[in-house]
Amino acid sequence: MAEVCSEEVCVLKEKPAGKPVAIIFDETPDPQGRCVVNILVAPLCVDEDGNLRAFLTDTVFLNTVDHRSVSQSVVKVLQQYDISNENVIVINTDSAAYMLKTYKECL
Repeated sequence: MAEVCSEEVCVLKEKPAGKPVAIIFDETPDPQGRCVVNILVAPLCVDEDGNLRAFLTDTVFLNTVDHRSVSQSVVKVLQQYDISNENVIVINTDSAAYMLKTYKECL
């Protein structure tokens, strides 16, 4: 199972390579009441079908939900997928105070 996951991550790393991207992230509680942040990346160029497609890069379960924990999760994804800050053109999240602080102070 780990090999399949590693192979898929390698394939996904190629999609945003050197391209402008949108980073999409949001926090929500799961059915057990845990805080979950889903982080998606969308290369801002059309695929072979003429569509823009986002892909899920990470799902993070947080013990503490604040701007620091969210930004650490997002930065980890940027590093894992070799996405430079210069290529992040769009950041999309909700307007919760800690999400805005994540953007303003950390990203």
